[in-house]
Amino acid sequence: MDSKYPTGLTVFSPWLHNEKVGELKLATNIQESATEWSKWYLVREKNRSGIERNCIKRYRKVNGKITWNRYPAKHYKDMNETELGALLRRLNASFVTEKKLAEERYNFQHAFINITSLSAFEKHLKKQTTTKGSASYPVTILQKYVFEFFIIKNDLADPSKWHLKEDDWGEWLLDQDLSVALLKRIVSTTNRFLRFLTQKVYPEMPTPRKLEPIGRAKFSEINYLKKKKGDGDESKYVPDATYKKILKAVEEEDASLLPNIKLCYAFGLRINESLGFSRLKLLKESLLVDEQGAGVKDGKILTRKVKTNVRKVPYWNMDAKEAWELIQKIVPLHPSTLNKRVNKILGKFGHSSHDFRRTFITDAHRKHHWKDVQRAAGHTTHQMTMKYDQDDRQFSNELADLGD
Repeated sequence: MDSKYPTGLTVFSPWLHNEKVGELKLATNIQESATEWSKWYLVREKNRSGIERNCIKRYRKVNGKITWNRYPAKHYKDMNETELGALLRRLNASFVTEKKLAEERYNFQHAFINITSLSAFEKHLKKQTTTKGSASYPVTILQKYVFEFFIIKNDLADPSKWHLKEDDWGEWLLDQDLSVALLKRIVSTTNRFLRFLTQKVYPEMPTPRKLEPIGRAKFSEINYLKKKKGDGDESKYVPDATYKKILKAVEEEDASLLPNIKLCYAFGLRINESLGFSRLKLLKESLLVDEQGAGVKDGKILTRKVKTNVRKVPYWNMDAKEAWELIQKIVPLHPSTLNKRVNKILGKFGHSSHDFRRTFITDAHRKHHWKDVQRAAGHTTHQMTMKYDQDDRQFSNELADLGD
């Protein structure tokens, strides 16, 4: 660089993310080290009182003007040489332009959270699952419900200090009016990410405290309030008479949806799964459910693997030929569009598309072995299958006829 450098500075060579940790080497000439834009360097300089101190700076060119930027001293003023080296390594791990821009966009004030660590976390998740998209969902949760609160709202990017705002985070999450399942998913994903940072990415980071912003009692209270709110709701089971009325309404308002609805009712499918069939899915004794709709391209349905377990549903309510006739009539629709159009009609009867699945499981329990029903539903445990059972039959209170 031909630019003029500040005088009286001594620069240590920077640490790169993939370099082996060792001693910091002193550079004799600032121009020898400061050769890359936006890269952080450890500088030894004197303050106004003549006292030497360590400073972390980077060389930048903003609007044609060359300048040095300081990294906030409060983050490293009490660090020793080893800790300073680790900090420089983390800072320079995000040197790539798009990573640097992402840090500036989210106002990251600490090097523990950067695009490098997020990418590594996502790769770590992908190794543990075979379902496409399941690894990116936790990252989305982190950005929406964790980084938004700690980094954007509270300027607290160091994960080892998040516990200081743990109670406030819990109150903020409760204000979002989220389901209990999602709240638990957010907390577990956060703790999983913190554990990953400590074990895999930054071993020098202090072990973070496990966050528990919402207690069990509060979760129980939320569940109770939701159940109480739904006391007056119509049963989720779809009686035969109601099902006939639904078919009539669909035929009058949007007849193209009939094949999807009939398949969901007969095989206990989720509405998106009705878009994932071909001739190869029709087995001799059962319907193979291993794909669901993902979108539409050039008038053809795009599919992907089902989110849950692959399953085979016996032809209990419909034979293979009838199912194939319906599959051939299915109109290519985006899953979201299909879901909205179906629920728009079912909502008039107090139901949703998922109620067909509940009805299928309830009726199946009355006729078939519980293990067969669990397999047809694709559930890992029978306890989960029983949660779908809406059978409210009870024994009669009438006295038995014992004769005279």
